[in-house]
Parts: sequence; structure tokens; C-alpha cells
Amino acid sequence: MNNFLSICLRLLLFDFHDLFSTTNSDSLSAPHFPPIKRNTIPEYQSVPPGAVITEPAKKIIFNAPFDSMHTYQVKVINLSDRTIAYNIRTLNMKRFSIYPPCGILKKTQNMFFNITFAPFNYTTENTKNDRITVKWINTPNNEDDEYFREWFHGDGMVNQHHIYIQYNI
Repeated sequence: MNNFLSICLRLLLFDFHDLFSTTNSDSLSAPHFPPIKRNTIPEYQSVPPGAVITEPAKKIIFNAPFDSMHTYQVKVINLSDRTIAYNIRTLNMKRFSIYPPCGILKKTQNMFFNITFAPFNYTTENTKNDRITVKWINTPNNEDDEYFREWFHGDGMVNQHHIYIQYNI
């Protein structure tokens, strides 16, 4: 136990000694403490993601009959000056499939994704809340080509845009 205390005391004195850096060997200067990092969010996440638009902008209209598969293409355009990661979701995963559901868009680049819905009975199923959500975030390195889902789980700023789905009978 005594040996443990002496080791702790030596470490404490060693660290305390390092706080007093000397510019002149004869005099001690004021203690130098490392700066406190106040913002723990990485820089790329503290910058708001730029503008992204979709075509169509507000809604997708599917026409009857709904007893066969329908596919619609949506264009996503990155208007920002940064590379972004995007993630496309829907509330009704049973009815809709989206391809590709996620990826990387370089600055001023655009891409298309397909939304396909499976056959369903319009009179018995609730379609009131059907929508697509496009989310995007800045990438850590402005030149990234690889997508990581973890980027969306941090404290960074995530923008989103909803595209509502309408059914014509």
C-alpha cells in the first residue's frame, strides 16, 4: 500500500511539475493549462447541411388500379457546396420499397431513386400517412465516397424533406 501511495505521489508531482513550464531556467512562468474543448461536435456536423431539392417537390401521385406494382422515380439534387450523405425512409415499409435507400451525393450532383409499392386493397388499408422522408447530413470528409449509417446517429445537424403520397382512384 505504501508503494502504491508513493507511485501516486510521484505521478502527481510529475504532472504538477509539467504545468509550470519554464521559458527561462531561473524563473518559473505562470501555469499553462491545456484549453478546454467546449464543443464536442465535429466541425462538419456543426455546419448546417446545404440545400437539397427533390423532383417532385411535394407529392407523388399513384393512379389506380392498386392491384399491381407501381414504380415512380424521384430525383434528388444536392445544391450545396459540400458532399452530403442521404438516407431515404418511409413510414410504411411493408407497402413501399426504396432503391437506393442511402448513399453519397457530391456537391451539385443529382441522383434518382425508385419508390415501388406492392399491390394492396385501397378500400381496406390506411393510406392517410403515406410519405417518403429524405434526410441528409454533411460528410466528415468533403470527398467521402463511402456511406456510414452512424453519421445520422450523432449530434450533428440533419435536414429532412417530406414527399407525400396521394392515390387517385
